[in-house]
Amino acid sequence: MERTSYLLTALTLEPKPPALTLCSQPELQNQFKQNLIQTLWYQDRPIIGLHISARKVDQRWPAEYFIELIQLLSQQYSYQFMLFWSPGDENNKHHPGDDQKAQQIMQAVANLPVFPCPTQN
Repeated sequence: MERTSYLLTALTLEPKPPALTLCSQPELQNQFKQNLIQTLWYQDRPIIGLHISARKVDQRWPAEYFIELIQLLSQQYSYQFMLFWSPGDENNKHHPGDDQKAQQIMQAVANLPVFPCPTQN
């Protein structure tokens, strides 16, 4: 939206893109908080979000890199993690997902505070 607003300069208008605001539904927030509480989430530890999906092949990290990163940061800094990914099968030609990759990571770090968050919508 920000880039598109600069097209207005052709009409001698000053581009002023609106500020970005993202809000989730309150009921989804509450449900998510309850899920975290049930998994013995640490309220006093910093959280790092990791999104493991990438459309371009050359921008994809292998699962082993994410596993190593999570283990290292968890040991050195006591971080906890939210693991995000695009759900689905990696062989889907129309919308490849990373369910297998996420499962591999979650199994390898099962003893660490990692909360799975497939990005359904």
